[in-house]
Amino acid sequence: MTGKQISQKSGLVDLTAWTASKLKSGMTQAVLDALKGNVSVVGNQVGSAWRQAQLQSTFSVYPALVSSVAFSADGQTLICGHSAWGGQPGHTIKVWHRQTRKLLNSFPSHIGSVSSIAVSSIAINAKLASIGTAPDDQLETAQEVHPYLVSSSADEDAIKVWDLRSRTLLHTLRDHMAGVKTVAIASDGQIAASGSYDNSVKLWALSTGTLQQTFLGHTDTVSGVAFDPQGQVLASCSYDQTIKLWDLKTGELLSTLVGHSHRITSLAFSPDGSILASASEDKTIRLWNWASGELQIILNGHAGDVLAVAFSPDGQIVASGSADETVKLWCPLTGRLLRTFGKSWNRLLPGHAKWVSTVSFSPDGCSLASGCTDGSIKIWSCTK
Repeated sequence: MTGKQISQKSGLVDLTAWTASKLKSGMTQAVLDALKGNVSVVGNQVGSAWRQAQLQSTFSVYPALVSSVAFSADGQTLICGHSAWGGQPGHTIKVWHRQTRKLLNSFPSHIGSVSSIAVSSIAINAKLASIGTAPDDQLETAQEVHPYLVSSSADEDAIKVWDLRSRTLLHTLRDHMAGVKTVAIASDGQIAASGSYDNSVKLWALSTGTLQQTFLGHTDTVSGVAFDPQGQVLASCSYDQTIKLWDLKTGELLSTLVGHSHRITSLAFSPDGSILASASEDKTIRLWNWASGELQIILNGHAGDVLAVAFSPDGQIVASGSADETVKLWCPLTGRLLRTFGKSWNRLLPGHAKWVSTVSFSPDGCSLASGCTDGSIKIWSCTK
């Protein structure tokens, strides 16, 4: 299997020469000090990704680590799954108001660490009602639907399904034989998928909490699951270095994609469903035409394991988070590195200080949330 391999080694800037030229042009040393080590390169031009204005806001759940983050369908709230260090209490799910950064709700969640969360992308009015901001004439409509929140734990075999509006626990799903690594909700908000340390993938009906199907075939932990936007195919990735595509109607294994040289950590479909992105501990992101099985592009640029990947709502950007403490934005058509939100060398810089474990775009695509094992969640501007 072949593909177009993209490397960002070309076009690197000589920072010594660049610094000297900018000092001559009048830029202060203080500004340069804040930019050093934090320069994104697009072609032969130094990008502006490291200006403080790129960082919109920061949330903190320290000393817990952030495992998963998602926006509500209206983009007004941020839902975060996190886990405490060293067996301390604090394995919770928190809901924040994005603009005020006020903590709105906290779910007691699981006994063990929260490994993954998923939020249904429907019922905007219901999510507004959950934070007390829906107009009175919309409350009745909001109560007719369930804005689901699904969560999993790596330390227990249970999946929990919540009504995000009322904070009511609707179902506790048990059929896995080991901890659950990952969950996802289909675009229609009616079914969820889970991947487990027992190497299986399971499909659940959210309204009833019943098990619909079990997919077997992986030989190691299932680390990621993703539904195609049409709701016909489920993709799963595994520490066994493979990606499997499943027919949701028949349960048939459609194909297996092979190419990564280390454990695969995350998956995401493009909004039109044509491309599947996979992230891996081999430090790459791969873009696949999953229907044909063709590897289209390999994105090289991270210096550590790539732990998370996501498409923007318009499909024009792929975001990745890595153990190298950076978030990168890529063009999925050309493989070009568009922007890097990098590591924080000191408090004056806006980046993360540890592994970036999760990334999620806002519904309008103008912002990106990244969660980190340093206990922080940062929201970045993604406007061009």
